[in-house]
Amino acid sequence: MNTAHHDHIGPWPQSAHWLLPKSKEELVAMKVALMRQVHDINAALNSFLPINRLPSELLVLIFRELKELGSQTSAVIGCPWFVVAEVCRAWRSIACSTPSLWTDVDINPSCYVPPTLLEAFFQRAHPMSVSTQFRNVTGLARHIHLIRLHLTQARSLSFVVPSGGADIPHIFKLLTETESMPALDALAVWAGREPGPVVDIVDEDKDKDTPVFTLHVTTQRFPALRELVLSGIALGSVTSIGASLKRLELHDCAARIASFSALVEVLRRSVNLENLTINRYRCGDGVQLTPGPRVPLPVSLRSFRLGQDRARDISTMLSGLLIPMSASVSLEVTLPRSQIPIDIYRLELDEDELPGLAESYLPDDRSCLPILGTIERVNVKSLGATFDIVGFGPQTITISAREVCEAPPVSRIPRELAEVFEEAHLVELVITSLPGHWEISEESWRRMLGHFPSLQRIAVLYVPWAPPGSGVVPRHNFLAALEGGRSVLCPFLEKLGLNLESVAARDSTILHDIVTCLERRQARGRRLTKLHIVVVCESDFGDSEARRLERCKEVLGHLADVVDCEAVGWRQDGYNIESIFA
Repeated sequence: MNTAHHDHIGPWPQSAHWLLPKSKEELVAMKVALMRQVHDINAALNSFLPINRLPSELLVLIFRELKELGSQTSAVIGCPWFVVAEVCRAWRSIACSTPSLWTDVDINPSCYVPPTLLEAFFQRAHPMSVSTQFRNVTGLARHIHLIRLHLTQARSLSFVVPSGGADIPHIFKLLTETESMPALDALAVWAGREPGPVVDIVDEDKDKDTPVFTLHVTTQRFPALRELVLSGIALGSVTSIGASLKRLELHDCAARIASFSALVEVLRRSVNLENLTINRYRCGDGVQLTPGPRVPLPVSLRSFRLGQDRARDISTMLSGLLIPMSASVSLEVTLPRSQIPIDIYRLELDEDELPGLAESYLPDDRSCLPILGTIERVNVKSLGATFDIVGFGPQTITISAREVCEAPPVSRIPRELAEVFEEAHLVELVITSLPGHWEISEESWRRMLGHFPSLQRIAVLYVPWAPPGSGVVPRHNFLAALEGGRSVLCPFLEKLGLNLESVAARDSTILHDIVTCLERRQARGRRLTKLHIVVVCESDFGDSEARRLERCKEVLGHLADVVDCEAVGWRQDGYNIESIFA
């Protein structure tokens, strides 16, 4: 044999001489066959590893748990869950042949999914539908094109995009020019603001320059739509959604393009609506709401949340609606401090001159909220820049203010409660964490208590506005009012909760006021079944606090069937009301 032809490839091992007569094509084919054998042998060896002895069903459960962790997965293992399909052939086969693993895709800056992978999600999920979420990513033209190719698989779409971004026209084209999405259950478009609190402080001048788009949604395009959330987008005047809608949220539309008439049309057609949120959604035709008949919201409604950054906007919206008694109601406002006259918070003003927060929310005709007459329990809480009035009955109503000022006008609260719940028969009233509640006059307390004669449980508890050692001595006007004059106020009162301040030197004065009040009521046949005293402590519970508790029980023990005393820190945010009335 002439071996000169093979000199350029060097000497051959003795064991490889049998390959020399082979052609190049034959050698390549033999190499491929050998590589397949090596892969098969490696797979056989891998099958002996403990992890590969797990049943496929158990692996699917593990993969599904990784998927449920969502964004946490990236932080824990440094990559998204679907990289399990790249670990080995067995895992890839199991993952790609399980459609339920590919029914949700979250595209965000920390987990970017390119269009090719999005296409793979739709293919691997088939025949199941897919929920797709885009959060703060741009350049979505190709992604949206892929969604248009798989309209019948779209179960949920959510977009969080910058206002005025280049992707918004593509999103609107998808929603308004495509064919029907028969499986679409939920649609959310946040244009310009991420999902967050119901109300937030905003820049009015910036809002004027923010483009607001109009969305026309039809039943033919989204026949199965149950949830619709829009931010920075107005509902179109010819909008109709249909009876399938269960949840509607409208956020951040401050332009005149928004139409109350369009909103009314949606609400009238949404006969099965259960949750309605209107947040900073100002209608250009809102001034035309009154006078005129109110629009009844669907009787199926279970939750109604109305939030604005101007109190008059809440009152205006309520003027045009009739909220069913089946719905819990939340009215929330966030006001920049620059919008509030500083004189409102000068406590030396007469309380009749102070505007009430809840009063400014509600229209003069309160028939829009029949729930107000069904309330049985009221909880008032003011802490720092937060003010809440919560009424409990068959349903709940919450009236809240955020960021109004550092010292809300507490002297207005008794009159405000009497006006808001004038038709209610209250059995429980709790006022907690009210800095400076002693600024409420005795006459104001007396009027309010006289307005609610059916009260059975009252708690007036507060975190002192003045810290320990400030020298501020409160006036206990509530006790003076409860003591009564010629007539007994709250004749059915059974349980009372009060607190001693953090300064032990004031205990004698407070205890004397409590004894004077309750002994006079007791002499008139109005004995309590329970008296609960909360002792506010300057520091951790110690011997001095224990002695204060013992003295309270000794001085007050004869004033009720049960007298309980507990100690809490003066910086504690709240009290356990259930234990007080237990």
